[in-house]
Amino acid sequence: LPGEYFDLIGGTGTGGLIALMLGPLRMSVADAIMTYGQMSEQVFSEKKWKGRDSTFKASKLEDFIKGIVAMKLGNPDARMLELGHDDPCKTFVCAMPAHSINTAIPRLFRTYQVSKGSTFNCMVWEAAQATSATSNIFKPIRIGDSFMQELFIGGGIGCNNPIRQVLQEAELVFPSKYVACVLSIGAGHPKTISFASSGGLFSNVLPLSVCTTMHDIATDCEGTAEEMARQFQTISGFYFRFNVDQGLQSFKLGQWYRLSEVQTHAEQYLHTINGDRMLIAAVYVLTKPSNKLFTSALSKFQFFCFTFGQ
Repeated sequence: LPGEYFDLIGGTGTGGLIALMLGPLRMSVADAIMTYGQMSEQVFSEKKWKGRDSTFKASKLEDFIKGIVAMKLGNPDARMLELGHDDPCKTFVCAMPAHSINTAIPRLFRTYQVSKGSTFNCMVWEAAQATSATSNIFKPIRIGDSFMQELFIGGGIGCNNPIRQVLQEAELVFPSKYVACVLSIGAGHPKTISFASSGGLFSNVLPLSVCTTMHDIATDCEGTAEEMARQFQTISGFYFRFNVDQGLQSFKLGQWYRLSEVQTHAEQYLHTINGDRMLIAAVYVLTKPSNKLFTSALSKFQFFCFTFGQ
């Protein structure tokens, strides 16, 4: 199981849901793929009426996650910190406080305690809904007790690629440990985002704030990945970034009926020379880890998930 190979996994949005499946819910990759397919059909097959605050019903996502958690843990309202008692794979998902997006500081919902700050022990379905509350997809969710509830949206704005957050967590939770491997999973290369000249159709249709947000999301994800690739390039067999480069640009989150296309493009990517070579190298490192870098030396690096050497 993936949770037996990695010591720390973090994710945002769809990546956050998959992180929960592979980590604390201890699914195999095959089970996670099947579960995500079932979830997509159940949650995205019916849209809301036009004019609502979101496209899909968050209640359907809540019901599905509750069902999975109940099946795996026996309690649909299990809380995040309950998942980490006997699980060696520490997991978190990212969301953004809706009233302080400009700070670009995400809130992490963890399955483990940390020495600095506090960990809000929300229910698993709440964390899943918070990280999935992407603009116009699902409505924001309020989490907390009584009058202290906070409003959260998905972490895609400011934390679409949660590498920096994993770095901070690694240094916080695993001080004086060696890192053996860094594995980053992308959601496919996005379309190139450009801005039309003033008065053009693009600027007339979308306000500047929306255009800026779209640009920031794309820059946050791909820019961070490129920066990390440069920083890790001198450490052989340490960093692996898998991201389908062609075919997924037109795929939208609600298009559950096109998941077979995602599989096709992913397999094509892994059968390219570079994809195949990187996959073989990653498998070797994961099955035969070695000490390569101290967590205390990682302050200039960012990464998504990793396993420590013995």
